[in-house]
Amino acid sequence: KFAYYKQRKNETVKARFTLIELLVVIAIIAILAALLLPALKAAKDMAKSIACTGNFKQIGLGIFSYVNDWQDWMPISNASYTPSTGVPYGWKLEISTYIGDNVPTPYDASTYWNENLGKKPGPLRCPIWIKDASIVSPCNEGGYGWNSGTGGGNGNAFGYHPADAANPRVKFSTTTKPSQSIVCGETTDWYDGASTWELLYLLRPSSISPTPPIGNRHRGGINLCFADGHVNWMRQGEIRTGLLGDIDWLFKRVK
Repeated sequence: KFAYYKQRKNETVKARFTLIELLVVIAIIAILAALLLPALKAAKDMAKSIACTGNFKQIGLGIFSYVNDWQDWMPISNASYTPSTGVPYGWKLEISTYIGDNVPTPYDASTYWNENLGKKPGPLRCPIWIKDASIVSPCNEGGYGWNSGTGGGNGNAFGYHPADAANPRVKFSTTTKPSQSIVCGETTDWYDGASTWELLYLLRPSSISPTPPIGNRHRGGINLCFADGHVNWMRQGEIRTGLLGDIDWLFKRVK
């Protein structure tokens, strides 16, 4: 009887984990986690980049629906809001009704942006864009900007302001190479202090500020919407290199 209980005790002891075995199991789990977490993060980043691409596809459809309704005229980067006429402020509001955003009547900038970029983010907001505390103007939010170029001689690619003689509203048909002409895209996440206006536009590579003028929000690059309607992800370095020896080639409406 004594021998029987001694044998059962030994079997019980053998069935338990030793400290070394437990540490080995923990180490294996840690190694597997270290191998899997980067892959999971990459998959999550890819999903957000794809969602951002989907946003620009909606935006592209909104832009071209606007063009069809307004006799070939493109939206404008900066159109001052006038309460008496109801003219919206900028391209985002001009295409808003085409992409399912609800514009309050009478129009109120703060109410509109809070509803569409805050509590109920729509296609005008990048999934990973984070509002900086220094941003006070609601129209600077979202992380997406119009290709307003650098101004001056070559003009802002797709129009800056109707009252700007050098860079007025333009017609879509004047674009000479639509497949190589960026209309809008993701703004840079860098800006010079209080100059949050830099977050409102898609700046050209030759822009002096901010540094760098081109972002790298998704996997080292950004999403862009072109004048022929296609959406493309491009690396920051590729955009900054340009095309055909011209760093601003993709940002020009007339080649």
